[in-house]
Amino acid sequence: MSLQNTPALGLPLLQAGQAQKHITFNESLWRLDALIQARVKSRAVATQPATPQEGDAYILPAGASGVAWDDFDAGDFAVYQGGYWDLLSLPEGALVHVADEGGFVVRVTSGWVRLQTTFDALQNLQRLGVGATADATNRLSVSSPQVLFNHAGAGCQVFVNKATSTGDAALVLQKDFSNRAIMGVLADSPDALTIKCSSDGAHFGTLLRATRSVATFCPQDEGGPAFVYMGPHQIGTPFVSGYPAMEVSEGIAGDRYAFFDFHASDAQPDHSSRFIRNPGENGDFVVSNVGTGNINLHSGGNVYLFAATVPRSVQTASAFIPNADNAYALGGASNRWSAIWAANGVLQTSDQRDKIVEATLEGPQALAFVESVNPVFFKWRCGGQAVVETGRHQVLLNPDDEGSKKTWVVDSETVAVAGKRTHAGFLAQEVRAAMSALGLDFGAWGLEDMDDPDSRQWLRPDQLIPILWAAVQSLSDRVTRLEYPTV
Repeated sequence: MSLQNTPALGLPLLQAGQAQKHITFNESLWRLDALIQARVKSRAVATQPATPQEGDAYILPAGASGVAWDDFDAGDFAVYQGGYWDLLSLPEGALVHVADEGGFVVRVTSGWVRLQTTFDALQNLQRLGVGATADATNRLSVSSPQVLFNHAGAGCQVFVNKATSTGDAALVLQKDFSNRAIMGVLADSPDALTIKCSSDGAHFGTLLRATRSVATFCPQDEGGPAFVYMGPHQIGTPFVSGYPAMEVSEGIAGDRYAFFDFHASDAQPDHSSRFIRNPGENGDFVVSNVGTGNINLHSGGNVYLFAATVPRSVQTASAFIPNADNAYALGGASNRWSAIWAANGVLQTSDQRDKIVEATLEGPQALAFVESVNPVFFKWRCGGQAVVETGRHQVLLNPDDEGSKKTWVVDSETVAVAGKRTHAGFLAQEVRAAMSALGLDFGAWGLEDMDDPDSRQWLRPDQLIPILWAAVQSLSDRVTRLEYPTV
């Protein structure tokens, strides 16, 4: 079998007995020159160049035209050699460099495709740069407005793995290649999610540290921020002398609403949880429930409303009532109200249906009781209490760390103030003596502690009204008999 051309590149072969063999040989060399390390100027030029240079080659696009190109088809490899345009046939798999694209194309059945589209996988590459230059540290480098990780039919996850607990698995956000934020599983907390921020790329403050069970927000002992703003509001933990351990307030200057203040230091055990006004501001402190539910204060101990050294008031715009009927007292023998102001008198339920009558108070006995007790004028030994500031001292915010910052604590004491006004009243001891002498025992008199005879004694003036009533009735009866003697 005699072949005229080579099967792969179509190079003309010398034939036996052929004359002018040099012509055939030279044609093969021309084609080899064009095909070995094949390159074209473009595959987008559609008009045949008027003054081509020897060796210029093109992959013709659809619609290519010209004296010679009119006879060619789209996708043909045309090369200018020996003063004319020649059509070379390249087999599938042929690789050609396209100068104006700066890349390679591959001959396929349907025409030409970029080399990249023929790759099924790139394995064990040492470096890869996409629009950028990769190096020994940044082995994958991408310069792009966006980077998309799309799903392949379901979800899409991005994994960042570290070898040991001493390394970092993190996302680092930069400004001009200077670190500004770090988020990930870091060496200083190998089992927690940590978010850190920096303004200079060198000094970082921890904004959040979260484990499966505990989340710590803004731990400022690790350089966390003093405040976190939520719109016009701020939440902060400023470890500064005179500031609270936690604060929620308006993040603007001027008068504003009160903030929350939680003291967790052992140096301030009486205020381990409290709400406090920002000194120098006059805004309202409001606890509001806009629904119809209750606002409840639950405590294993007492609930205090404390105004420090300056008198303050507690006001209500609705009824102030106990939680249960006939179960709680207002004040106590050792915690008395100095005065109770009311537009009307104190109302006491006196429904007959609520009472079991034991006896009728006899007038002579009541009159004897009145005659046994003498009203007196008096002044209170202690007319009131004043809470005064005695000084201030500094304590460690963290008692277990002698290097922690300090805060000021106000020292105060309660001082008795002698009474100034003269009052009229009765002495509980005399009332008790009169009751004992007459064999009476009723609710006009009592002890703060019934098991302690030396505890403070009290009187109920409302219980003395029936005594006075019966005494007046007895006197009225006497007067009537004197004015209208029986004949």
